[in-house]
Amino acid sequence: GSANWFEHTTVCEQSHHIATKKFGSTYKGGKYHPGLKEVFEKYKNGPDHFKPDVPNSEFVIFFGTSPFEANFGPTNWSSYITNAQARNGLKVAVVDPRCSHTAAKANYWLPIKPGKDAALAYGLMRWIIDNKTYNEPYLRAANRSAAKLNGDTTWCDASHLVLLGKDGKTAVKFLRSDDVALNTEHNQLVSVNGQLVAFEPYKEGDTPVVGDLLAEGSINGMHYKTVFGVLRDLARERTVEQWANECGLPVRQVIEVAREFTSHGRKAVADMYRGPVQHTNGYHSGRAIISLNLLVGNGDWKGGLAKGGGHWHEDGSKHGPFHLSKLHPNKLGHFGFKISRESKHYEDSSLFFKHGYPAKRTWYPYTGSVYQEVIPSAADGYPYPIKALYLHKGTPGMSVPGANSTLEILRDTKKIPLFIADDIVIGESSMYCDYIFPDSAIWERWGTPHAAPNITTAASKLRQPAVESIVERCTVFGRQQPISMESLMLAIAEKMQLSGMGKDGFGPGLDFRAREDFFVKMAANMAYGDKGGKDKVKPASAGEMKVFRDARRHLSKAVYEESYWKKAVGGDDDLWRRTVTVLNRGGRFEDASKSYDGEHMHHKFKSQYHIFAEDVALGKHSMTGEHLPGMPIYQGVQNAAGKAVPSDRRYPFQLFTYKHILGGQSRTIGDYWTMVAEAGENYVWMNTVDAKRLGLKTGDRVRLVSSDNPRGTRSE
Repeated sequence: GSANWFEHTTVCEQSHHIATKKFGSTYKGGKYHPGLKEVFEKYKNGPDHFKPDVPNSEFVIFFGTSPFEANFGPTNWSSYITNAQARNGLKVAVVDPRCSHTAAKANYWLPIKPGKDAALAYGLMRWIIDNKTYNEPYLRAANRSAAKLNGDTTWCDASHLVLLGKDGKTAVKFLRSDDVALNTEHNQLVSVNGQLVAFEPYKEGDTPVVGDLLAEGSINGMHYKTVFGVLRDLARERTVEQWANECGLPVRQVIEVAREFTSHGRKAVADMYRGPVQHTNGYHSGRAIISLNLLVGNGDWKGGLAKGGGHWHEDGSKHGPFHLSKLHPNKLGHFGFKISRESKHYEDSSLFFKHGYPAKRTWYPYTGSVYQEVIPSAADGYPYPIKALYLHKGTPGMSVPGANSTLEILRDTKKIPLFIADDIVIGESSMYCDYIFPDSAIWERWGTPHAAPNITTAASKLRQPAVESIVERCTVFGRQQPISMESLMLAIAEKMQLSGMGKDGFGPGLDFRAREDFFVKMAANMAYGDKGGKDKVKPASAGEMKVFRDARRHLSKAVYEESYWKKAVGGDDDLWRRTVTVLNRGGRFEDASKSYDGEHMHHKFKSQYHIFAEDVALGKHSMTGEHLPGMPIYQGVQNAAGKAVPSDRRYPFQLFTYKHILGGQSRTIGDYWTMVAEAGENYVWMNTVDAKRLGLKTGDRVRLVSSDNPRGTRSE
């Protein structure tokens, strides 16, 4: 019944994902919230990634990402970029404090101060808005029908009206028709030639609504303005020169990039990844950056902003033969709040009604997988203590901020009474566990990783055992198999006699005794497709079946047994042969001809983008009780209580990290000779001007100290 299951995502990229999800969210209706004491508007999150269609782009700004070293880059995007540069004249700007490999090949390198990305985004916006180089028809299209008149498949909320707060400048919520007694519906409003007009933005075949872009006014004592008007005000809080100074860049360079960005029509894109978002202001920076794309109206256009080709749903949720979440007889539910207090408002809890503001620890209503909060929250016993921690394929003692304190908690049996892990090594964190089990490594295991949206066609990848696992074998539910994360979970289920596992675990005749029972069904779902069988792959021929068997002849029955795999798909010969088609190819991949639809992407977003995140604006900070900003804002570094963290002149340097290409997880672990050469080293890279001033040379040992870590960390 536990609600606690977490991925690592917040120490990787979650701020990027949430910024992007709010950018592409869809309105679902309003409901009165007793804790907030107001109507709370509900939105369904959009995709967590949008990427440039690089092969057809003319100008791309990469904020805090280096595709030649990380991101979704070295394996595919690096070739996309270099080919586009060589063949099509693609121009690139890279925003990065470090001259990365990508920056070295760029037309513009903008060595920004760390954490100042939103300042640069607003500097670019200020110039674009002042010089009116934005795509006005795109910004004024208020609904789907108006967008269609422009040849667009997307539109945005720039012309939509928002209610302003008491300060006369903060967007509080969208102004709706029932607020002003225009009608009894809950429609959004725009101003059309000075007149308020109610409309529904998503409706097909409705009357096109083209809104005034800079309307503002008052009605019944309520002050309102367009979303674009509020954005313009935020951009005009400083001059272009002041924004440039804030982020440490020459104003001339900011103007050059702004002019370039709006000189390529729909084929210019602002892209960002981990660099801008891994700060306390990362969510706001991410939203400011991605909003730049709306100024040129590039959504769904060839060479513009793409949502990617997507994938076939391996979980069977799109009319597949095995809807895995439903194939669980006597399924147990879960209850309660997660220990990380994610995806729930503080005001939803009994703790709020008992204690009010501030909360003991921060609540995270708009995000998930808050990895770095799990262990400290358990140590604090907030909102409750835990009795057991199970860790798989992760090392919070190395990867989370303040990892030293995390290790201290893991060592404390009063705070973490039972600690279990499975791992391919005895790692920095798993070395403290009570029980450690071996796990299978990448080429020994199953997996269904998704493709990134820089792949414009549909792709479903399927990892499967290529070699025999070298770990010990065990017998679970009468089936011999290598010890792994899956076999450990199944063994626990067998011991506890849990439902949905063992004989008939997926239903009559569908056992769940080994990991193949799960993953082969996922492969079958890929083969069957998302359209109820109308887009099935072809069944494997006799020749393909031979290839399939020959490729696995070296594997023992503990890893591969054809009759057992076939039974996992119900024994259906036709479905099994189609599944083999997918297994032979390591997944399912759409033909490249499905990349484009004329001048648009073939796989389209086809919906509304948001500058203003209304549901965020209606939420409250669990420490201060103040409403959260619904607009993209420029914000300095803050602590969990929402208080500014001042800089200390005694410490003039800023430490920042980057993704080394040798840290590419599974794809570079085989490059052991280079990794060994790097082992034990912890370099500090600094500008040669600073090094000369301090009298430092390569190979010197230094100690890094800060106001939070006065003892320092030794490095070289």
